Amino acid sequence: MKRSTLLLLLLTLTTSSLMAQRKVTFAVDAGVDYSSFLMNTPGKEKARTPLCLSPSLTGRIDLKLGNSGYYLSSGLSYYAPRSSQDLSIDQAAALKKAGLNIDLSRLGAIEERMTTHYLSIPLLFGNRAAISEDGKFSLACELGVRFSIGLGGSLSYTLYEGNRNKFGEASTPIFSSGTNGSSGSGRGNGSTLFLPVNIAAHGGLRAEYSRYYLRIGVDHGLTRVNRYPEGSRVTILSLSTTLGVRF
Repeated sequence: MKRSTLLLLLLTLTTSSLMAQRKVTFAVDAGVDYSSFLMNTPGKEKARTPLCLSPSLTGRIDLKLGNSGYYLSSGLSYYAPRSSQDLSIDQAAALKKAGLNIDLSRLGAIEERMTTHYLSIPLLFGNRAAISEDGKFSLACELGVRFSIGLGGSLSYTLYEGNRNKFGEASTPIFSSGTNGSSGSGRGNGSTLFLPVNIAAHGGLRAEYSRYYLRIGVDHGLTRVNRYPEGSRVTILSLSTTLGVRF
């Protein structure tokens, strides 16, 4: 107990000392992501879902390296890539073969919606350069990786007749097993659709004025997120725009 108390006290004093020297700064930013799911088929054909808007929130810790403008950045981030698109009748027929109960004779349109929720830890290396003589205005660029774990989400379908009257729905969780909905869906074998872990390359640019900044970033998935290897290899692309404040 005494050792834990001493370690906590030492950590507190070290952090306080670094903050006093402006070696460590904290920041919080919030904004929106424009996300798309990228698909590469075995035939090398590429496709993507339309860009969809979703919220994001990040808490950051920056550690300045020496007296230079270089720093290391990490923290905790929430983001929620999603998609919404209409599928063709041919795609609906393929979904029926996969187990989705669809009456193709009534079908006029089918809407697919995918929603995911991720918690991530970015590990970034950055460089900040002052633009104005007083140092209040600066630009910073960052490169690194982001490790994410899926918290939840769903893949759902809405079925319409030719006159856009809804006659059925189906949904299944993304990261956990089970199905629900009036039409039924999913593999029904207790497995998940998406792998829970996603790793992405990340790049960002900050325009800072005093404590406040505008940040633009991009994440490009390095790992396949869909569990089943047959068909397309799915990765995630996210473009983010956030406003933040440093403390």
